[in-house]
Amino acid sequence: MLIEETHKDIPTQAGIFLYHPTIPNYPKAKFPGVVIFSEIYQVTGPVARFARQIAGHGFIVAAPSSYHEFTAPEPLAYDGPGTDKGNEWKVKKKVSAYDEDATLSVDALLALPTCNGRIGATGMCLGGHLAYRAALDKRVAAAVCYFATDIHSHSLGESMHDDSLDRAGDIKGELVMIFGKKDNHVPPEGRDLIRKTLHEKGVIFSFYEPAWAQHAFIRDELSKGRYDPGLVKICFEMLLEVFNRTLRSDLGPRNGEDASNPPPEKKARWKKCPICWDSIYVSETRPVRWYTGQEGEPPREGGDVVLRLVMRETGSTLALPRDGADALAKGEDVPWHFAAEVMDYARVMKGTEDYIVAQFDQDIQNLQTQEHEDELMFGEDTEWTRKAVRMINEAKEKTKGIGNPPSMTKKPEEPKAKRPPIQFNSSMDGVPEMYMIQHAARSSQSMPQAFSPSQSQTSTSPATGFSSVTSIHTPSVPFEHKKLSRGMSDAQQPAASALATSLAEFRNRQHAEYQPSEYFFYQALLHYYLSPLDIRILKAAFGSFSSFPSTILPRVERISTGHIIDDDFRKRTKYLAHLPSGCEIGFLECDWRDTVAPEVLEKFMPEIERRRKKNQDKEAREEKERVRAERIEDKEFAAARRKRPSYPTDKSSADDFQPLTSSEVADSAASVDADADADSVSTSPPYSRRTHSSAYASLASPSTSPSAYRTVWGTTAVALASPDSRALPMTLEVPIDDGWLQGWEKDLMHEDNLVAQVQAASLGESSRAAAAAASGAKGKKKGKKITLMSTNARRGA
Repeated sequence: MLIEETHKDIPTQAGIFLYHPTIPNYPKAKFPGVVIFSEIYQVTGPVARFARQIAGHGFIVAAPSSYHEFTAPEPLAYDGPGTDKGNEWKVKKKVSAYDEDATLSVDALLALPTCNGRIGATGMCLGGHLAYRAALDKRVAAAVCYFATDIHSHSLGESMHDDSLDRAGDIKGELVMIFGKKDNHVPPEGRDLIRKTLHEKGVIFSFYEPAWAQHAFIRDELSKGRYDPGLVKICFEMLLEVFNRTLRSDLGPRNGEDASNPPPEKKARWKKCPICWDSIYVSETRPVRWYTGQEGEPPREGGDVVLRLVMRETGSTLALPRDGADALAKGEDVPWHFAAEVMDYARVMKGTEDYIVAQFDQDIQNLQTQEHEDELMFGEDTEWTRKAVRMINEAKEKTKGIGNPPSMTKKPEEPKAKRPPIQFNSSMDGVPEMYMIQHAARSSQSMPQAFSPSQSQTSTSPATGFSSVTSIHTPSVPFEHKKLSRGMSDAQQPAASALATSLAEFRNRQHAEYQPSEYFFYQALLHYYLSPLDIRILKAAFGSFSSFPSTILPRVERISTGHIIDDDFRKRTKYLAHLPSGCEIGFLECDWRDTVAPEVLEKFMPEIERRRKKNQDKEAREEKERVRAERIEDKEFAAARRKRPSYPTDKSSADDFQPLTSSEVADSAASVDADADADSVSTSPPYSRRTHSSAYASLASPSTSPSAYRTVWGTTAVALASPDSRALPMTLEVPIDDGWLQGWEKDLMHEDNLVAQVQAASLGESSRAAAAAASGAKGKKKGKKITLMSTNARRGA
């Protein structure tokens, strides 16, 4: 079989050599794939010949470069320096990087349209160990490992602490381990440990130990007398037997396995979040701790709130309460995580080695607990949990040696020096003349003192009325400045256009917007701040911001929420410029009657009342809009509520409920006139008159069915055991005492009629008595009302 060799680059820059078999006239032929891992010298000549030999038997072979992080894909030499570099890089490269190379190699094979989806792995020396680790991937159906090193000693990769032997139970395919008994890199104790572990983990494996074989006995180049061609041929036949049996044949599920499980297939390297359905990559995850701290219930309107005075230096993102803001020593900009109130207020802090390791251990414990729950409750596999645990262990290794701070921390003896505030002077009296000369020379501008309006000619535009400078004469310069200018080149001389700068523009630059060295503001956890009017009230009551009390307890009148930090918001409120973009904050409007003096509040009472009126109007407007929206919604659904679904109803007539007659009458009627209307005398259920015969005529015809009793459905009735028994006529009613009162409805209606008659009689007598009294007849007795009391004990059932 012919072989086609290619080289493929993948995103991690791990060059992969591809050896593809080809069959003439069969361009769409599909083959299984095999990943070959090289020894410490990368893809050398013996490794390439081994790959071509496997590819010639109908396998697509991928041979990745083991040390692509450190060197080019070219092989190392079989000499002392090459051996030293290979051994150095072997323990310098991370185990996760080795696993990533294997995963990407399998992905590259499965991505080929000519791959049938079945993958195997093999390798020698270091490559034997990597082939063993590749078998941990469920997509790898078989692996043949030649004298694999470092499995028994757990000494692969950075820190020389791998988990290959511990994860032997993850191997789902078939494994072949080949060691020479004369191999000095893997002693007998190590081989016994590997064999015992594979037995205990239930791995399907074969273990071969040729008696006289040494380490690297398959290398046919510079092998130092260890190459054994006959043994190489036997081992290669075993490799072909395993690969042909597991990769070419569809064996179906193994005994005891679930047949519904699909064959090994390409799996994604990411997983969907079950909540937001975003694609989550393991490499993009970051450790996060949910910290509660001093958080309490959010402020409520009408309740009290604790506000702390927070201080932040200009240009810094560290905002701490003023009482603990001086905890940073000189030369420090980031506090430790254990400093007072740092976890509640700071965005960036330093963590100790013990703290970071403890957090990682807690994450691993939580992941293992979640793994057991998912496995027991939902039957999910633990692949992604193991990936996360491995990533956390690697992060723990990186944190080793970062150190811990002194155990006893105290307030720094020399606090960080604060810059004195910049003072701006409105006049330039007393400014040294040399400062003015240097400032003008550096900014390429003329001296403001030397500029005179009389040296410029102006013209007025009749349309606008504004003056514009039409010509500028050279201003007068002091002697010192002239002397300084002589030593400057023409290119360094001030430009003529710069001389148009007026004294007003110079003062505007001098009086630029003032940037304080420190910002003070009140904050309630998490992100609640005072409104601008409340800040003005406190400033009028206490003076400067630094004089504000450290803690105040006002009452909240209103809370304004939904404000999002962006660039425009930072420009308007510079004291909140340290907050991240997208942070949601709220502003508090408070009642200061218990905090601020009445005379101070009296000055701001009009603004306070205006703010309250504005809030009340807004609430009333929102309430009206809510009511209007509810009414519109009611109108939309009112018609739907009034409308009822109309269903077609079958109207019944009296002909549908005609009584059934006896069979004798039906037979006599049929003998008199067979063409007469038989629906009314038939034993079948009656129907309305129609021209056709009865629907049950085919079921019972006079010529085939004898006369017999029939049921209401038209079928022949079963003969009774006692033929003489007949149903009682409907006219004969025999009263039966069943325990319920009989005829109580009639008695009740009769009593109601009697009561109505008595009431009518009493009303008639009273009307006649009233008429007699109106006519003047005296001495006659008034009519009496008669009340009928029933003594009947049978009033109801």
